[in-house]
Amino acid sequence: MEMILQDTSVFTTYNASAHSVKSDWSPFKTLLLKDLANHQIDDNFTFEWEADNGEKSTWNQTMIFFTVKHWKFAKAASAFENFGLDQDNPNDLVQVGIMTRWVIGRIEEIKRRFRDPSKVEQRTRSKKRRDLWKYRKATLQQHLPQFLDLLPDADCCSDTEDDPHRPIQKSICPAWRSVKYGNWLHEVDRLSYQDQSTIKLRIHPARRLDTRRQEGHTVNPFGTVCANLPENCYESAFLKHYDPLEKLALGISPSSAKLDDALTAIATLLPN
Repeated sequence: MEMILQDTSVFTTYNASAHSVKSDWSPFKTLLLKDLANHQIDDNFTFEWEADNGEKSTWNQTMIFFTVKHWKFAKAASAFENFGLDQDNPNDLVQVGIMTRWVIGRIEEIKRRFRDPSKVEQRTRSKKRRDLWKYRKATLQQHLPQFLDLLPDADCCSDTEDDPHRPIQKSICPAWRSVKYGNWLHEVDRLSYQDQSTIKLRIHPARRLDTRRQEGHTVNPFGTVCANLPENCYESAFLKHYDPLEKLALGISPSSAKLDDALTAIATLLPN
């Protein structure tokens, strides 16, 4: 690791006279990225906050040494006047120790945040949405691939109430989604269950989330809005709050017959 500190060749490319705005830190970022590339490090400059051995991981140790090296150079070039490690002790090992303690503190802070009940619940709900999306996407890929664009990502799926003590859980309807679009997604679930039941023991699909939940009456007004869908996939009352520019930013396309076609097509694959 000490070789990282000793190799200062990258700094010979720094032109102080061309860097007149000292509050502009971009030249120092460029030097850092170039130095990483010189050491055959292609990944971004960041720390591995969830590493098993924390600050002692090889990656984190490497980043600590690069941080100290480049901070000291930038400081000498009149940057970071209000941001310092230990300005009274220029010893490299002392600076590395200070940086290491900062990394330890950040790792502990992230761990505490990760264990926060609200964060745990948020991750659980996100996983359930992703699982639903994967089931639905696999079903469409097999039976109705021409309608895959109506299932752009997991944001089109509703959340599920988090109650592990109840065998049947209820969905939480997103405020943005139209009834017709929601009905089509539920029909995709039916087709998915039917498909799995024909190729595997019925107990397998019965374990899946999409077969262990019912449509609920709770509406989530703050759920993430799924982008890149036709306008008739969105609730009209919801869209009233969006101007044309905001609709464009969401990638909302004009209403089309595709959703009706999708409902008709899936009906032919399901029993009455």
